[in-house]
Amino acid sequence: MVLKYHLKGLKCSACASKIELKIKELYPSATMNLTTFELYVFDEEIDTEKVQKIIDSVEKGVKLIKIDESNTNNNEVETEDNDKRKIIELSLMSTLFLILIFTYYSGYLTNNMAIIGFFILYLIAGRFVISKTITNITHGNIFDENFLMTIASLGAFFIGEYPEGVAVMLLYTIGEYLQEKALNNSKKSINSLVSLKVNYANLLIDGEPKKVNPDTVDVGDTILVKVGEKVPLDGIVVEGNSNVDTSAITGESFPKKVSTDDIIYSGSINLAKPLKIKVTTEYSNSMISKIRDLIEIANIRKSKSEKFITTFAKYYTPFVVGLSLLIAVVPIILYGDYSWINKALILLVISCPCALVLSVPLSYFSSIGRLAKEGILVKGSNYVDELTKVDTFAYDKTGTLTYGKFEVSKFSLSNGNLKEQDILKLNYLSNLAEKNSNHPLAIAICKYYENKIFDKNKQNNLPNDIFIKLLSKKIKVESTEEISGKGMILKFRHMNSEQDDENIFLIGNEKLLKMYNIEINDSKINNNITNVFVGLNNEYMGHYSLEDRLKEESLETISKLSSMGFKNLLLTGDTQKVAENVAKRLNMDGYYYELLPEDKLNIIEEMSSNNKIAFIGDGINDAPVIRRANVGISMGNLGSDVAVEASDIIITNDDMASIIKGVKISKFTKKIVYQNIILSLGIKILFINLGILGIISLWEAVFADVGVTVLAILNSLRIIRKNYNY
Repeated sequence: MVLKYHLKGLKCSACASKIELKIKELYPSATMNLTTFELYVFDEEIDTEKVQKIIDSVEKGVKLIKIDESNTNNNEVETEDNDKRKIIELSLMSTLFLILIFTYYSGYLTNNMAIIGFFILYLIAGRFVISKTITNITHGNIFDENFLMTIASLGAFFIGEYPEGVAVMLLYTIGEYLQEKALNNSKKSINSLVSLKVNYANLLIDGEPKKVNPDTVDVGDTILVKVGEKVPLDGIVVEGNSNVDTSAITGESFPKKVSTDDIIYSGSINLAKPLKIKVTTEYSNSMISKIRDLIEIANIRKSKSEKFITTFAKYYTPFVVGLSLLIAVVPIILYGDYSWINKALILLVISCPCALVLSVPLSYFSSIGRLAKEGILVKGSNYVDELTKVDTFAYDKTGTLTYGKFEVSKFSLSNGNLKEQDILKLNYLSNLAEKNSNHPLAIAICKYYENKIFDKNKQNNLPNDIFIKLLSKKIKVESTEEISGKGMILKFRHMNSEQDDENIFLIGNEKLLKMYNIEINDSKINNNITNVFVGLNNEYMGHYSLEDRLKEESLETISKLSSMGFKNLLLTGDTQKVAENVAKRLNMDGYYYELLPEDKLNIIEEMSSNNKIAFIGDGINDAPVIRRANVGISMGNLGSDVAVEASDIIITNDDMASIIKGVKISKFTKKIVYQNIILSLGIKILFINLGILGIISLWEAVFADVGVTVLAILNSLRIIRKNYNY
C-alpha cells in the first residue's frame, strides 16, 4: 500500500527537503519527491493532522492534499489562471520600479518621497515573502530562503541602498516565477512522455456502451474502445481488428496489428477501427497501473547523489549565514567599519541552496521519464546510477538473445522398430507432463503435439484420434514434478491392466535422465541445437529437436556494447555445443553452459567481487540471479509479477537495442547531474568570493541564487530532448 499526497502551495525544494526530514522522524517509510512536491508513505496510515503541523512548522500555508486524479484537470486550469495573474502583476511592479528609478536619479522626487515610494513597492513585491518569514520565525524555522531574502533586502534599506532593497525582492519574485514556470514546463514534458491516464471505459451493457470509471469494471466484462481512444484495461479482443499505438507501454513507435483473440494492454491507443475487448485484469492490476506505479516508485527511490545533496543543503545554509554574520560583525567590532554589512547581505542572498536541491532530483526525474518513453522502466534513480557503473553484461539465452519461441523440428526415436502407436503414446505422455509448465520448451512440445499428432482437422487422422482417446482412459496420472533446470517427471499407472506397477516418464535434459542412470547413446542427435530427451521406465526412448531463432538485434546490440568497452557473457542451461555456437555467432567474450539457476547465481556472485554485473534474462526462470546482479534487467515481461518483483530494470518492448539507449541515457544523466552540481556550487562559491571582495552588488547576488536555479532546470531538460539513437 502506498499513500500519496501533494503539498499544495509548496514551491521551495529546500523547504521540501526539510519537511521530508521531519516527517521521516515520525514515519520512516515516508519520502518526498523534491521535483513534484509529492509525499509517499509506504505500508502505514498517517495522522494527517500531525503531518500538517510538521509542514506548517517549515512552510506555513502549504496544504497536505491526498492525490486524486480526478482533480488534475482542474488544477491545470487553476495553474493557467494564476500564471496570467502573475505575469500582469510582475509586469506592473517592474514598470513602477523603472519609473521610480528614473524619477529618483533624475531628481524629480525628493529623497523622502523616493524612500516612501521604494518602501511601498517593496512591501507590494515582497508581501508573500515577508509574511512567510514572520510565520516561519514563530515556528522556529529561520534558515529558509524567505528569511534570507527579507533580511538582505531590509539590510539594504538600513544602509541606504533603497533601489537595491526593492531590486532584491522584485528580482527574487521574478526569479521564483521563472523557476516555477520552468519546473512546471519540465513536469509537463516528463508527464507527456508517460501519459498513461485513462479517465473512463465504455462498458457494454445489453450491447450499449456506457461511460464508467475503469475501477468499476469487473473481470469478464466487455468494453468498447472507439477509434482514437486509449484502452483502459487489459483484455482479449473478442470482436474487430485494428492497429494500436503501444508506444506508451513499449516505446515502440510503429503501430501493432490486433485482431480477434489477441491480447491487448491498457495504455494502448486504438488507431483504426472499433474494438470489443473482454477484460482479463482489474484496473488496479492492469499494465497501465503497473507502469504508473513503477514510475512513481522510481521517482522516490533516490540515488546517492540526491541523498548527498539533501544532507549537504542541511548544513550549507546555516554555514553561509554564520559566515555572513561574522563578515558583518567582526569588522565593526575591530575597526568600526560598517561597509562590510553590504557584503554580508550579498552572502545571505547567495546562501539559498535551491539550485542544488532542485536540479539534481529533476535530472533523475527527467531521466526516468525519458527511459519510460523508450520502453525502459527503471525502479529507482539509484539504478540509473548503478547502470553507469556496469562493466559486464551477462545474458540468459532463451527469450533474451533468442525469441524464446521454440519449434519442434522433429521427434526422433532411439529404436526404429517402435510402432506408430508407441510414438503416439510417447508424445501423449510428453504433453501430459509438459502441459502445465510455462517453460518455452514445454510450450513448444505441447504445440507440436496439438498440431502434428492430435490434429482433428487433419485428413486421415481419425485412427490417431481414436487411439489417443482410448489411451487417455487407460492412463491414470499419479503425479507430475518439475525439477528446476532439468525437466519434468510424470508418474502414472495403467488402468484395468494386469501390470499395476507405477511407471516413470521423464522429459528434459541429460541431467534429468542421469538422475535415473539412463544412458543416452544416439547418433541422430544434433548438438548444435536444443534437444529434449525422453525416457520411460529407465530406458532412453528418443528426443525432440527444437530450434529457436536469434533475435535480429542481438548481434548488433552486443557488437555495439563491445565497442563501448563492455564485456559480454552468455549464461545458459543449454549444452556446451549450443552455448558455443550462440556465443561464437554473437562474438561474445565468454560463455557458461549446462547451468542450473543456482549455478548462474554462484557465477554472478563470484564475478561481482571484481566486476559490476548487469544480468539480462526473461524475468521468470532467472529471478534469483536477476535479483542478485548489481543491475537486474528483465526482457519484455512486464506482465509477469516475478519480473516486476525481481528486476531493477524492465525492457517492456523486448528489444535488446533498448539496453544501449538505457546505458546512454544513464551516462548522460550522470553527466547532467555533475554539471548541475558544479554549476550551482561553482557560481555560488565564485559570487561569495566576489561579494566578500566587494566586486558585485545585491543585484548580481540575486542572479547567483534564482538565475542559476533556472539554468540548472533548463540543463536538466536536455535529458528529455537529446537524441540517443546510434
